[in-house]
Amino acid sequence: MFVRLLVLLALAVSARASAQAPVSLADALGAARQQSPEVALAGEAIAGERANLRAAASAFDPQLYGSVGGGQAATPNRSFQGTTPVLATAGSGYQQVEVGVQRQYRSGLALTPLVQMTRTAADGTSALLETTAGVSLAYPVLGGRERNTALAAEDAAGQRISAARADLDRAAETAAAAAAVAYWDYVGAVRIQEALQVAEARAARLLADTEALVAADERPAADLVALRADLSRRRAARLSADQSVYDARQRLGLAMGGTAADADALGPAADALPEVPATVEVDEAALVARALDARADLLGADLRVRALDRETAAATADLRPSVDVVLDAGYTTLSEGAAAQFLPVGGASRGGRVGVSLRVNRLGSGITRATTERQRATRERLRIARDDLARRIRADVAGAVASLRSGAAEVAQTREAVALYQEAVENERLRLRLGMGTLFDVQIVEERLANARTSAVQAEVRYAQALVRLHAAVGALGPAADLCTLPAAP
Repeated sequence: MFVRLLVLLALAVSARASAQAPVSLADALGAARQQSPEVALAGEAIAGERANLRAAASAFDPQLYGSVGGGQAATPNRSFQGTTPVLATAGSGYQQVEVGVQRQYRSGLALTPLVQMTRTAADGTSALLETTAGVSLAYPVLGGRERNTALAAEDAAGQRISAARADLDRAAETAAAAAAVAYWDYVGAVRIQEALQVAEARAARLLADTEALVAADERPAADLVALRADLSRRRAARLSADQSVYDARQRLGLAMGGTAADADALGPAADALPEVPATVEVDEAALVARALDARADLLGADLRVRALDRETAAATADLRPSVDVVLDAGYTTLSEGAAAQFLPVGGASRGGRVGVSLRVNRLGSGITRATTERQRATRERLRIARDDLARRIRADVAGAVASLRSGAAEVAQTREAVALYQEAVENERLRLRLGMGTLFDVQIVEERLANARTSAVQAEVRYAQALVRLHAAVGALGPAADLCTLPAAP
């Protein structure tokens, strides 16, 4: 009767699982890459770095400026009419309009065109309008281009965008690795649940067989006590396995970027644990070389060091003197009387100017030196972090390879133990039927068989997860990665 109930329960669980679509390893990895919060955060970091690049590039945008002003003055003075001194007040005024553009180019050239118009008038005199249109060009020589901190900031911002993209790639790999580990946990939990269901069914069958023998007066009723206790213990173990399956499914759903409700809706695992070879043949040195070349987080760390190198080089150059060649040219008109309006036309006289000069730029200030020292310290900190990451990558690859090798050996031993214990159970059952053994002997071997099956599944899960860790350590967790095989060496 109890065996029948177990079968019905198994059928009910199976029917519920079949109503949900199976989830494959590829589904889990794809969902993690698309829905992981860590991946979303890395994507927002790229948006922030792009904004920093636009801000740095704005240094090369044309800057329009202008001013409008004027003034009026009444100046007391003393004059003579003949020989008689006369005290009077003379009035004068001016109005001025100025418009200019400043533009710095990435080559270091600075261009500044300017238009200025000034109108002056005084009591008793005609108004004058002076209009000047000019342009100034400055080009750096003798170290001037190296101190172009604006260009250095733009270059560094571009490298930081590349670093952020590398961080995004690594975030996707990390999310995929977490989902793969959770997936194999889920597969293992279901396998252990099935093994414990089998053990529970075997205990129930042994109890039923013994009850029949007791009814036929072939066994004492006292034998039933231990068997019923053993069945209750196995039932409790199976209930614990049921909870472990639920927990594993929840972890998988969260690793895929879903909610608890999404995790509850997950169906059974569609993929089996990977095949375990008898021995693991892998070139560890080649995998380390591939990891140092392919790991996106190491690339991102190196790009950030290069960005600081670029900025520090420009700031260091700014501490040294530099010289600019400056070309200045202009055209001026002067109008009087009715023509002295704010119109750059006409005029009684015209003139122009052209000049060339050498301008020595100031040496770096105290704040420039402090900024340079801070950049050097930040650069050194990033270099240390990058080198430490490379050191840990080597250790991660070595650790994953060692886990694979020990995992393969463990799987082989646990599988052999399962096969031997299965044979031992049959032998003890035969001995019991022949009256040469006891129920206690059968229970002991049954328990060891159940433990061996659980250990075998756990060993296979550890091997599969070690394989995932090796792919993650090498940086081989892209969309096309096959997590059931070893990553290819370069």
